[in-house]
Amino acid sequence: MRDSERHLDPPALKSPMESDIIFDHQRPASQVAEREFKPRAAVYMLSANDKPILLATTANLKHAVSLRLGVERAPHKTDYHAITTHVSWRYVNSAFAASWWYLRASRQYYPGQYRSLLAWRSPWFLCIDMGGPHKPPTLNVQNSVGRLDDFTFGPLASRREASRLANWLLEQFDLCRFEDILRKSPRGQPCAYKEMGKCPAPCDGSVSMDAYRQAVQDAVNLLRQMAPMACTFASAADLPWYQQAAERMKQAAVVMNFRLAAKIKNQLQSLTDEFKSGPCGWGAVNQWRYMALQRGNTRRWIEPWIVRPGVCISLPPVEAKVAMADGAVFISQLQKQMNDLPLPPDIPPTETSLVDDVFALFTYHLNRSRDPGLYLLEADLENESATAHRVAQWLGQTDSSTVQEMASDASATSGSGDPDAASEGERI
Repeated sequence: MRDSERHLDPPALKSPMESDIIFDHQRPASQVAEREFKPRAAVYMLSANDKPILLATTANLKHAVSLRLGVERAPHKTDYHAITTHVSWRYVNSAFAASWWYLRASRQYYPGQYRSLLAWRSPWFLCIDMGGPHKPPTLNVQNSVGRLDDFTFGPLASRREASRLANWLLEQFDLCRFEDILRKSPRGQPCAYKEMGKCPAPCDGSVSMDAYRQAVQDAVNLLRQMAPMACTFASAADLPWYQQAAERMKQAAVVMNFRLAAKIKNQLQSLTDEFKSGPCGWGAVNQWRYMALQRGNTRRWIEPWIVRPGVCISLPPVEAKVAMADGAVFISQLQKQMNDLPLPPDIPPTETSLVDDVFALFTYHLNRSRDPGLYLLEADLENESATAHRVAQWLGQTDSSTVQEMASDASATSGSGDPDAASEGERI
């Protein structure tokens, strides 16, 4: 057994579901002895008279503190020994947990600059505004969630991804591409898309604004149905919209309206392609709920997390062999825990940044090429057998070396610069 595993025992994993305390250990620097630290992954902070001077993550807390404060400090490291008055830390059991606690600490101790200290960036969202009596409906791409409703879709990893999804929707439903012309309806000058048959031209009154608004609502309904696209057992043909469109295509062929039938056929093919190659992990933000499964530093444990807009909650860990014994029961228990968890209160407008930060953290981990976690949409848990198979595959693919990988996303300094600070956050 390796040293890093020897110090990981079941009591260390029994953390509360949610804690307001970021660092559950703190010692005056003068009273710190190396034997107090375990060679385990942690988020830690050095401070001087209540002012943070270093915030970082590390795969080995004992080694990291020794480099900073030990008798035999590394000569190329910034010397914190003379100015550090306190050491605070929290042991973590996964890369996802390290990211979450580092995010919370950086928000609290570096409120004006914390986003520049993170490896991840704000995700993007597609927001559909249905307009009003004197305002036409529009599609907007933005890098903040703005509001938590079922007309805002995300998170998407980049602006390019969000714009591509918006353009796909415009093509799929022949929506207006030029908002400035649309505002002039019904006295606008139609663009070339009308001539190509790719826009019903509400701008010049060819169709009523009510009819165009209904087309936008149909696009919204499709996006809402596509939200479970992360399910490996789902396909485009499972969507009610797909089935209704396929029926319309058959009816158009019966009456020999082959142009309409061909158009619907292209829409169905486009939707199928989007299911195969489109982004994952997004949906209507007010219904966005995930279960993130992490390996608890060793192959022995699974650390489940419930992720919702603005909050990440760690559930009691489960032994991998228990989960493998009856995967369907394990998934059923996860679903019950997710359903029994009270809905969080409405996020006040002043805290929308926390919602954006949680979306950003999750999108970062979901899209990492070698992330060791398994991320299950709430809809995934409804199909217990298929999801149990996914969990079994995941458990077979991950090992302790993969679990310990972490990007160099976690280091922040105050005062003198520290060119080596990031090196401690490279592995967890």
